[in-house]
Amino acid sequence: EIRRELRSGARVRLDDRELRAIYEAVGESLRGDGYRLRYALADTASFASGEPTAQDLDRFYRAHLADYSSYDKASGTVVETPLAAVRDEIRGRWIQERRRELTRGAADRLRDAWSRGRRDVAIERSMRMVREIGPVPAGGAIDSGQAGQDLAEALAKRGARPGVAMITSPGGYLVYELREVVAGYLPTFEQA
Repeated sequence: EIRRELRSGARVRLDDRELRAIYEAVGESLRGDGYRLRYALADTASFASGEPTAQDLDRFYRAHLADYSSYDKASGTVVETPLAAVRDEIRGRWIQERRRELTRGAADRLRDAWSRGRRDVAIERSMRMVREIGPVPAGGAIDSGQAGQDLAEALAKRGARPGVAMITSPGGYLVYELREVVAGYLPTFEQA
C-alpha cells in the first residue's frame, strides 16, 4: 500500500510539473473575460411546509378532482374516488406543492433584493447555499456539482451582461448575479 501511494504521489507530481510547463508556455493565450458572481440555491428540501389542515386537504382535493375521477363505461357516469380513500396521497401532494411555493417565493424575494442592490440575510440563510466566486473564466466551470453546470449554461445563454436572474434547477431555483465582467482575465493554473 505504501509503495502504491508513493508511486501515485510521484505520478501526480510529474503530471503537475508537465502541466505547469504547458500552462507557462500557453498562459497568455488563455486570457479572456472572467466573471465575478454571486449565486444562491433555493432547494425545496430546505423549506418546511407544515401540516395541512382538513380544509387545505379538502380544497386541494377539489382543485385536483379530475385526477381522482374516472369514467365508468357500464353506467355512463364519472366516478369520484372519495377523499378518505386518497387522503395520504393528497397530503403528500399538498406538502410537495407547498414546499415548491415557499421555495419559489424565497427565490423571488432574493432575486428582487439583489436586483435592488440589497442583501437580505434572513432569506439568504434559508437558501441551501449562497456563494460569491470569481473571477472565473467565462465559459468555464463555475463550480462543482449540478448548480455549477446550470449556472454555466445560464451564463452562456445570457451573455456577458451584468445583472440578476433566476433559473429552475433540479429540486428548486438558482438565483444568480453576474456582478462584474473582468476583461483580459488570466485563469489560475488550477482553473486552466
